[in-house]
Amino acid sequence: MSSQPKRIRSTNYSLEEKNLLMTLVNELKHIIENKKTDAVTNSEKEKAWNKIANEFNAISPSGTFRDGQSLKKTYLNIKMAVRKEVADEKIETFKTGGGIPSKSTSNPLRDITLQTMNEKTVFGLNNEFDSDANKINNDASISENDCETIYLEVEDHIENENSWSKWKANDLKKPTSSPLIPKFANGENLTPHSSRRRPAATMTLQSSNIAKIYNELAEKRLEVAEVELEILKNKERREEEKHKLEKNILEVQLKIKLDELNKLNPDWVSAFINKNK
Repeated sequence: MSSQPKRIRSTNYSLEEKNLLMTLVNELKHIIENKKTDAVTNSEKEKAWNKIANEFNAISPSGTFRDGQSLKKTYLNIKMAVRKEVADEKIETFKTGGGIPSKSTSNPLRDITLQTMNEKTVFGLNNEFDSDANKINNDASISENDCETIYLEVEDHIENENSWSKWKANDLKKPTSSPLIPKFANGENLTPHSSRRRPAATMTLQSSNIAKIYNELAEKRLEVAEVELEILKNKERREEEKHKLEKNILEVQLKIKLDELNKLNPDWVSAFINKNK
């Protein structure tokens, strides 16, 4: 049995190397973090990792050579570790039962990793309408005195509107206010003694105009159809004349050929003519 060669294990990544890697990835995160998987995107990602590998090996603090696959695997491991830290902190936030709260493990590597990653895949979506909303509206502050004053003003206004104590019989004969008078489609105001069937008459008039437009359109289409039919007839006549002309040309050409053959072999020509009679 052929044994596969053992993979040579390289040294572990130091913190400086991880920080350098995340700094380089952050510059090309629009390519590395692209969620598309088509051929063009995959090719761009491969070129991006090759560029990151070249820059990393050129300024690596440890001097250890790292290829693109190794850098990519380390990057994925760093992202997975950061996601786990954030999830653990979220669990600690909702824990009950007392005890000492866990301290936040903020560091430069984690900060730059969160900048590179899509925050929605780490923290989730923020809901500003549910009870889990992170934002609190502290702009408006209303006191009880303000509420009472507003309520009393509104109540007095409603009582004044609904009070008929100051109204007289002659007030009912006053003309209707202009904003309350309905208008025709042409902008003419309706008087209080106008019939309520006026809008119906207007609608009938509009319908007749629409019917007139449709009739005119139908007549135009009929004219276009007649013109097209005449064009087709003329085309058919031209085709028929062309066919007759081509037939006459062929007959003349055949006659010329027969005359030429008659001079060379009259017996064959006479036999051909008798056969096709």
